[in-house]
Amino acid sequence: MNNSFTDAYEKILCRVPADVAEKKGNFPEASSSGATVEADFQGWWAAVPPGSRFTSREGHRLVVHHPGRKNHGPGPDFIHAQIGFNGDIIRGSVEIHRQAGGWTAHGHHTDPRYNDVILHVIPETDPSPGTVHTHAGRCVATLRVPVRRAEAEEQSPLAPAPLPARCRDACGCEPNALTGLLWLAASWRILQKARALAERAAAAGMEQALYERIMVACGWGGNEALMEALARAVPCERLRQMARQHHRLPEAALFHMAGLFPESPPEDDPDTRAYWTELYSLREQYLPGLKRLRNAPFPIRGRPMNRPERRLAAAVRIIVRTAVHGVEDTLLKPWYAIPANSALQVARQLVALFEVRHGFWESRCGWTGKPLSRPVALLGADRALSMAGNIAIPLALAHARVRGSVNLERRIAECLRNFPTESDSAPLKWMRERIFAGHYPFKPGFAMQQGLLQLYRDWCGFNLTCEDCPVPSALKRLPGGLPREAQSR
Repeated sequence: MNNSFTDAYEKILCRVPADVAEKKGNFPEASSSGATVEADFQGWWAAVPPGSRFTSREGHRLVVHHPGRKNHGPGPDFIHAQIGFNGDIIRGSVEIHRQAGGWTAHGHHTDPRYNDVILHVIPETDPSPGTVHTHAGRCVATLRVPVRRAEAEEQSPLAPAPLPARCRDACGCEPNALTGLLWLAASWRILQKARALAERAAAAGMEQALYERIMVACGWGGNEALMEALARAVPCERLRQMARQHHRLPEAALFHMAGLFPESPPEDDPDTRAYWTELYSLREQYLPGLKRLRNAPFPIRGRPMNRPERRLAAAVRIIVRTAVHGVEDTLLKPWYAIPANSALQVARQLVALFEVRHGFWESRCGWTGKPLSRPVALLGADRALSMAGNIAIPLALAHARVRGSVNLERRIAECLRNFPTESDSAPLKWMRERIFAGHYPFKPGFAMQQGLLQLYRDWCGFNLTCEDCPVPSALKRLPGGLPREAQSR
C-alpha cells in the first residue's frame, strides 16, 4: 500500500459537487401542488419496486428508478430518490402527506431544506387543487396515490428497496484493487481536511482553527451549531487566558453564553449546588455583565449522554489541557516524542489526548435529576478516536507539508494505516450491506473506513441506482493495487 497522500482519487473518481448540484437543479416545473404523507404512505413508497410507472397530476410521465432512502432526521421524508420525468432521470427528495395542505401547514414552503424536493405524494382522495412551492420558488410536481393501493401494501413486509451495487462482483474478485482504491479515497479525504485546516489557519491562526474543530466535533449529534457559535464568540486565546486565571472559568463563561447555566442553584443535590456556586462566583468575579449568545439557549438535541452540557465540559477540558503549550504543539508532540517505528503507539497517544475527565459531569446528564449510577466518560472511545483521526492526523499532515518533510508524511501514512477501527456509523453499515453483503472482506481499519465514507459521499450515498458510477471501471484499472499516478505526491 502506498505511503503518501495523493490527489489520485480526485483524478479517477471524485465527483465535483457542482456536477451534482447541476443535475439536481434540472427539475420539472409543475402547475399544481403536493405535500407530505404519513407512516402508511411512507411505507408504501419505500417498497415501490424500481421501474414502477406513474403519471403526475401535471401530466409528467414518471418512472421510479429508486424511491430514495428514508430520512430519519429533519427535512424531506425520502432523500436521494431517482425518478424519471418524461425520460430524464432527476435526483432529489420526496415528501409525503395525507393532506396536500400539510406542505404549507408544516412550513415546508419557507424551509430551505425542502428546496430539492422533486415529488410530492398525496392520497388520490385529497381534493386540494392548490400549488405548493419550495423556499426557492419552484413548483413541486404532485403524485396522487389511490388510497387502496397504499393500504394494500401496509400489512406487507416493508423491506428496503433493492440497492444494486455493480461493483460488488468486482470487489470480490479484486480485493487488492479494492484496498488500493479505498486507500486512495482515504488519503485524499485526509489531505482535503489538512488543506481545509491550513486554509482556516491562514485566516484565523492555527490555534483558533483547531479550537473550532474540537468544539464542533464535541457537538456532533445535533449541537454543532451551538459549539461553532461559541468558538467564534470566545476565541481560543481568550479561553486560554481564562484557564490561566482559574481552571473552571472557561466553563463558567461558555455555559452562561450558551444559555446552559441556571440562574438559581439546584436545591436537590448538594454536589450540584456546590458546583453551581463555584461557577457562579467565578462568573461574577471575573466576567461581570457577560452576555449570552444571540440565539441562546439553543435547542438541546441528542441522547442524554451527548447533551451539550457534557460535551461542552469535554471541549473545555481539552482546551484547558493545552493552555500552557497550545493546541497545535500538544497535538504534534507525539510525532516527535515517540520513536519513528512506533506508529501504533503514536495513534494511541493521539486518541488519549481527547480522552478527558470531569468529576462532576461524568456522573450527570444535566443540572437536574439524580446522579448516574456509575461515571460515564464525557467522550466515548469512538468519539475520541474519531476526533484524533479527523483533527490530529490532518494537522500533522498540514505540518509535514509546510515543512516539506517526506519522512514525517510517511510516518503519518503508516500511523493512519495502523489507526484503530471505529464502530460502524450508519453510513458505514449501509456501505457494508450494499457492497459487501454485510461482511467486510478485509480488516476494516480507520483508513479503510475513511475510504468507504468518501465513496459514500461522492457516489454511493446518493447514486442509488449506480448510474454512471466509475467504481467498477476503476477497480479494473487497479488489478495490482495502486495506479501509477498514485505512486508520487
